[in-house]
Amino acid sequence: MAGGIKDSIEADLNSHFAKHEDPLWDEEKGEQVARIVEVKRISTKGFDKHSWKIVENKETVLTIESGNLSKKQIEFLLTPFGIKTLIQKYKDGNNTLTKMKKNLMKGE
Repeated sequence: MAGGIKDSIEADLNSHFAKHEDPLWDEEKGEQVARIVEVKRISTKGFDKHSWKIVENKETVLTIESGNLSKKQIEFLLTPFGIKTLIQKYKDGNNTLTKMKKNLMKGE
């Protein structure tokens, strides 16, 4: 008899999750609706060189190397606020290395 209650609870949970709609995904078209932007930082073992990859919907769209930045810019991008700023500047239309460098200097 205990198995019947367990099956009933699992059926209720499955029914609940089956009805859940994800606002970031259009089931009918099979594509993402929202634009997802994230930053992945890669550093060497010595922590002397860094690169930041801006990824939009799982596709790398821009890579920023530390060799192209000033020491002050690098220190800024190593902070959580720097990463948030990088994402926001990309969303604002700074989608090339030149535009990003120019606008990062304004944000310092």
